[in-house]
Amino acid sequence: MRSYLLSLLLICVLVVRAQDSASVLKPKEMKEVVVKASATRQIGNLTKISITRDMRRGKNSVGEMLGGLPNMYFERPTNTLTYNNSNNYIILIDSIEKNTQAILNMQHIRFSRIEIIFNPTGKYSGYDAVINLVTKRDYEGYEGRLLHNDGLSFNKKYNSKTLIYDNNDFNTSYTRNKVTLSAWGNLNLGYGGFDNWYERYNKTNGMHETVVKNADGSMNYDGRERYPRGMFSMDYMLDKNRSVSVVYNYNGYTQYGNTNNTLLRYFDGNPSDVIALSQTGRSKQSGNVHNSAIFYRDNSGRIKYDMDVNYRYTLHKTLSSMHETTGFSLNNRFLDYDHFLRYRVSGWTLAANDRLNLSGGYLLTWKSYTRKNYDSGLKLNANSYLRNKFWVTSMYSFKNNAKVSLSAWAEHIHLKSGNSTGNQVPVGGNMMMFFQLSKKNWLRFNYDCYVEYPDKGQSSNYGYFSDSLTYMTGNPWLKSNITHAFRFWLDMWWCFNIQGGYNVIPDRIQSVAELREGIMPNGRQGFFAAYVPQNTRYKEWWTSLSFTKRFLKDFVYKADAKLYKAYASFHDESRQDYGLSFSTSLNYYCQRWKTNFFLRYSYDRTALVTPQGKMINNLEYPYVSVQKTLFKNHLDVQLTYYGMFHLFNKESKGEEDTRVRRVTSIDHIYDRHKYRLTLQFVYRFSGGKSVRQYRRDMSDER
Repeated sequence: MRSYLLSLLLICVLVVRAQDSASVLKPKEMKEVVVKASATRQIGNLTKISITRDMRRGKNSVGEMLGGLPNMYFERPTNTLTYNNSNNYIILIDSIEKNTQAILNMQHIRFSRIEIIFNPTGKYSGYDAVINLVTKRDYEGYEGRLLHNDGLSFNKKYNSKTLIYDNNDFNTSYTRNKVTLSAWGNLNLGYGGFDNWYERYNKTNGMHETVVKNADGSMNYDGRERYPRGMFSMDYMLDKNRSVSVVYNYNGYTQYGNTNNTLLRYFDGNPSDVIALSQTGRSKQSGNVHNSAIFYRDNSGRIKYDMDVNYRYTLHKTLSSMHETTGFSLNNRFLDYDHFLRYRVSGWTLAANDRLNLSGGYLLTWKSYTRKNYDSGLKLNANSYLRNKFWVTSMYSFKNNAKVSLSAWAEHIHLKSGNSTGNQVPVGGNMMMFFQLSKKNWLRFNYDCYVEYPDKGQSSNYGYFSDSLTYMTGNPWLKSNITHAFRFWLDMWWCFNIQGGYNVIPDRIQSVAELREGIMPNGRQGFFAAYVPQNTRYKEWWTSLSFTKRFLKDFVYKADAKLYKAYASFHDESRQDYGLSFSTSLNYYCQRWKTNFFLRYSYDRTALVTPQGKMINNLEYPYVSVQKTLFKNHLDVQLTYYGMFHLFNKESKGEEDTRVRRVTSIDHIYDRHKYRLTLQFVYRFSGGKSVRQYRRDMSDER
């Protein structure tokens, strides 16, 4: 009992002394604890990202900021953004389509969050990704960017020009209250002088031709080109859920080319009787494309919807001539008119506790082509189509991070060529299964069925002779073909991506060479090669790997590889070949010096396969670049050097072997690109209420 009382007394004394000590000690402050919420939210194939200060730090443009996101990579020297090594994406601002390059050049200050849809359905079906940038509700300010760069070649053996291109670019945006004004412009000038080599054997008359070096040492091609482009848009926010936008876009081009070939020619049975002759030609191609659109979106109701009307007018001019010392001459002089009108409306809503997304839409497209003789104005060809397309999509999200999407579409196409009409009624659908294994690991399977629309090069060509024995035509009925695409996708740890797929086009429209007999340009009866559109079959297997990893804070390593094999056939004729691409790069950004160092090597072996031939292009592209930022992030100076070495075949080779002719062409493409230097200057400016606030908020960053 005594020991128990003594113990209790001792405890009481210790407690009293502890209280007395606490009364005289100063309170000790705890260190600040910062709890960061996740900036990324994954919902099936939709990723929502809130833009944080860390994402903005050290970044001057939208492209640089997006390049720091998982699955994306921004290459500073070329100002290009890739999504898992793909350029097949579209970028929107507040769900409105704008010029992609202009958006990448904009500053990121005006945006609050990013929404990314991987492999979308509906009106953006066919893209690998849709990237939507959401503007801050209270943003007010202006910004701009000016760029100038020159490309210089120091390889006189394969390039006769020192200045090979001169590029100028600007973009600016101004936002106040509910109005945003944006403008973008670009002028690119290119110059070239080099040799084109080919060997040709015409089976129609047994003629062999070979291009050889000109006796005076001159190169057989000299050309120049000009590309003026521009865009202006006005966006007006009616309220936080509704907006209207007006966009005008202009694209122009002018290309001049002069050829001066020395040919060695002989005929079957007389290989020793070689004729040396000269073949000269001149060409001028120009075009003006005017594109205007109105967009409206409304997210205020249960059913959210958007619509747009787009009209495009194009005028192309083609003037070409060819003359031989034999006395033969040929002139092709055309005017092409293109009218395009598109109306789209789409809507979506949520059901089943927001797990079910239902969407649908309607697409109306009208396109008209007309070709006239440039000199006489005589109408040579006219064709058009009217397309009505309906589509519906249902997407359901499960609790275990799984998502399934099913789509169906039907289209009616009314075709007109001259005084004849026809109809096509393609139908199809899409399917997507998505499963998220963990926060950073997910897989997906896609089946896509879509219509390939004919482009101008396919559809507006009126039959004409491109030389004395070759008759060219196009796709006068503007017929479309359906592509079936299967894809498997595995994404791991936000740095590694593997894909594989199979594409098949049962009735692909391609030009096939045929042997015909008739009246040739010289007025004589004879055999000639006719290139006419036919329904051919095409299929392709492919797989790709992509790896991107940041390490030691300021280093980024990237490697990409793709392998594919293509098959093309038409009746008993077929060709097949493989394509391979590989690239690896290392980027280091020194924040202290505000300097970016970039080293890249790439090799591409592309195979363009047709039932009767193939074009194999080999291109190696090693280069190193240094970029320095000056004057408080206002000025960038960049120096890039290309073509230091090569490891593989440095030539591109095209082969065509048909019933009517055999052609082999060679392009010394690596030699034309080596010893090339690019000097670039970029100046940025910005200001306004929100810009000043942003600078104050970031002033304590180190």
